[in-house]
Amino acid sequence: MDRKTYQKYLHSEVWKEKKEKYYSSKLPKQCYICNSRENLEIHHRSYKRVGGSEYLRDLLPLCRHHHRLIHQYLKVGKKLGLTRLNTWNVAKKFRKRLKKNLGPPVEAWEQSLSALETWKKTRSAKEQEP
Repeated sequence: MDRKTYQKYLHSEVWKEKKEKYYSSKLPKQCYICNSRENLEIHHRSYKRVGGSEYLRDLLPLCRHHHRLIHQYLKVGKKLGLTRLNTWNVAKKFRKRLKKNLGPPVEAWEQSLSALETWKKTRSAKEQEP
């Protein structure tokens, strides 16, 4: 699904009904990362079934802050050529850092981006070796 079609879907009645169904289910109603119940947004864990056929378990509640943070992280990772990054793994990584008191997600994000850039440079250097 291209970006334009996806944006249209996010403003559709089908998506509105899917979110209402999620909120009326027994699934968690707090941010997966920080457990906040404020400014919740529903994010797709996977884009395989987007368009109305997604399962409720394909959806992940995130506060607005962490939702934006995950999208930024994935966007930078994509620019670095890291095609195996996905929302679910990034969310789990941020949540794990918070539980271990390793700093707020913003620090985790910045440290992770630095690690991604270092990894990318190392990978490029190894590929150029004879």
